[in-house]
Amino acid sequence: MINKEIEEFNKFISNYDINNEAIKMKYNHTFRVVDYANKILVNETNDKDIVRLGLIGALLHDIARFKQWKEYETYKDAISFDHGDMAYEILKNNDYISNYVQSEEDKDIILNAVKKHNKIKLELTNDYKKDFIAMLVRDADKIDILDSHYKLTNNSLYLYRGFLDDDGKLSEKQFEISDILIEDIINHRLCSNANVKCYFDTILRELAFTFDLNFKSSFQVLLDENIIDDKIAILRKYNTKDTEKINLIEKTLKEFVNSKLKED
Repeated sequence: MINKEIEEFNKFISNYDINNEAIKMKYNHTFRVVDYANKILVNETNDKDIVRLGLIGALLHDIARFKQWKEYETYKDAISFDHGDMAYEILKNNDYISNYVQSEEDKDIILNAVKKHNKIKLELTNDYKKDFIAMLVRDADKIDILDSHYKLTNNSLYLYRGFLDDDGKLSEKQFEISDILIEDIINHRLCSNANVKCYFDTILRELAFTFDLNFKSSFQVLLDENIIDDKIAILRKYNTKDTEKINLIEKTLKEFVNSKLKED
């Protein structure tokens, strides 16, 4: 449905070194997010225009990440720039967004979605289509982050270098379970980035994304693809002393997901 838009996106990416591991990671992430958006859309709407805009929003949500890595060699917004805000600027500059959507209404919808997808809280506008696309892009992005990040099957330096000791390894302290972040999870809150100090903190922070999902279909994807189970398995594998804490985290998350799936 968005083949021409994907072709344009690939032209944009040709300005960057796709063989660079970090660039390739975000490129692949982009298309997984498009795929997750499609899985959600199948069960949430029959509106072809919303489907088209939702897939385009997913395609463009991280368009600023490539510039971010090229200029700063980091994906940490705190030490570079807010990648949602920069995506907005890239698409606005010289009306580049017109290569993807033409009407002013559609441009506004996409710009809103990319700008807000990474914010700590999604501010709604009471415009059904605009809010739907923003929630969709946000959900699809969070699901892929939950599914793909920090599995310890990927030894890429850009993912782990902030947690490695002087020997280039993850020390035992990186596998501690933070009581502060557990408290957030118990209370169904997103975790503050300021409290993310070690490797396991990133796992808990991502698990808490569950509480920020917007669509019933998003929770179904988590269940169907065993995404929470896989993340919990990482906690269990590398920390055998905090079983009760991990059980509590798992119980809280699964009860929350099941409650959302039972809603009308």
